[in-house]
Amino acid sequence: FRNEISPRQHLLRQREFTQAEAQLFLSKEQKENFEAFEEVKSEKLPFWNEQLQKDEKEPALISLQEAIDKKILKNKAYAWSLYLVYNIFTQVGIPKEKIRLRQHWSDEKAFYADDAWDLEIELNSFGWTECCGVHDRTTYDLTQHAKFSKKDLSVRLDSGEKIVPDVIEIA
Repeated sequence: FRNEISPRQHLLRQREFTQAEAQLFLSKEQKENFEAFEEVKSEKLPFWNEQLQKDEKEPALISLQEAIDKKILKNKAYAWSLYLVYNIFTQVGIPKEKIRLRQHWSDEKAFYADDAWDLEIELNSFGWTECCGVHDRTTYDLTQHAKFSKKDLSVRLDSGEKIVPDVIEIA
C-alpha cells in the first residue's frame, strides 16, 4: 500500500490507492542469463531511453535482444521484466500505440538504482502518465535491511556461494 501525499491531477492521483508490487530476487549471474528472456527476446517494445528524450525524438520500437545488444538495457532479467509489464497492459486492452517505456534520466533515478524505467500510457485528459515502474534496485534494499536489523539476509546459491541478491522491483 502506498499513500500519495500530494494530490494532483484531479482523480488520476488520489490521496490513497492500492498498488501491486513484485520483487524478483536474483544473483548477478541470473540477471545476465535469465532463461525466460529467450522466449521473448524478439518482442519489440517502444523504448524511450534517456538519449532519445534529450534529442527530443520519439520512442524507438526495437526488440529486447537489440536493446540488450545496444546496451539500452543492462541485463536479460530486467528486459524480461519490462516485457512482462508491457504485455500485461496490452492484454488488458491498452492500445500499443498509447504505451511507451520511458527511462529515468541519470539525475532522476534513485542513487541506488542501476536502472529505472516507467511504463507510461497516453491519456486523453492528462497526456503521458506513469502507470508502472520497473527498477533495478541492486543489493541496496537487502544490504540496508541487514545493516539496521543486524540480520543476515544473504542466500546460498547451488554452487555454495553466499550472496546478497539483487532486487528487480515492478510496482
